[in-house]
Amino acid sequence: MLTVLVAVAATACSDPAGPGADAGDPASGAKAGTGGSKVERALQARVDSYWDLKVQGDTIQRYQEFMSTSFKQGDGEDREGITLEDFVRRSTGAATYTGAEFKKAALDESGESARVLVEYQWHISPGIAPVKMTPKTASWESKWVLDGGKWCLDMIYEDDERTMLD
Repeated sequence: MLTVLVAVAATACSDPAGPGADAGDPASGAKAGTGGSKVERALQARVDSYWDLKVQGDTIQRYQEFMSTSFKQGDGEDREGITLEDFVRRSTGAATYTGAEFKKAALDESGESARVLVEYQWHISPGIAPVKMTPKTASWESKWVLDGGKWCLDMIYEDDERTMLD
């Protein structure tokens, strides 16, 4: 049985961003010179921060700070929630992530949901394969939603659901 120690994250997605906070506020961590609207810059900053934690291997903080409420609790219809324990189990594997680059985002009409495309670099973790593996580059498409005033990862699209790669 996998046991995971949980620390409380002050900036979890389900927490309000704070008094007067705006998901498109440049003070929310958007990188200078990224272009696009304030909302797009705020989204990109959150995606970049998520991937920084993924490269660092910080699965618990990724779950606590970046996964949407519906990801954690389910959508009440056809999708069950994913617990921290399940997230850690599913996120632990043979891949080591070495970098990522935000490629593009497509906001929906409401401006509260977006499809995001990221290109990332990875290789097989040392000790997993009997030979040295060549680093690889791949694309990753996901759905991000505004949740408690912050952009949060809601869903990772399966290959047959991808649309931005065409």
